[in-house]
Amino acid sequence: MARRLRFGKTYQIKYEAAPLSDVNGQNALYNIFRLFDVIISAEDCYSDSYEIERNSLKDFLDIINQRNETFVKYFKENEEEFNEYLADMQMSFDEFNSLIEKLINESDTNNDYILISWW
Repeated sequence: MARRLRFGKTYQIKYEAAPLSDVNGQNALYNIFRLFDVIISAEDCYSDSYEIERNSLKDFLDIINQRNETFVKYFKENEEEFNEYLADMQMSFDEFNSLIEKLINESDTNNDYILISWW
């Protein structure tokens, strides 16, 4: 059975499905977060549940959307790796961008953290 990314409201858990599944996608998402210094509580890429700091994810979204100096720095150094992670997730850049927006906007916006669970 394939593992699928789910996210929920912290302390008021109501899971919603996101368009990402399997271990390759789980590892790739974790690695992209690490690549861009997104603050997450996961111990490693195999963590079944972890939290993402909402503001950190918003900053990440701004970086990748605006293609600012930070994006250029990280992307230039890690372009091949980033594209490999997108391929592992079987997502285009636009689909990945939509996933990040969904995590930010459809999780519990009253909470400073976004709960990520894989099951």
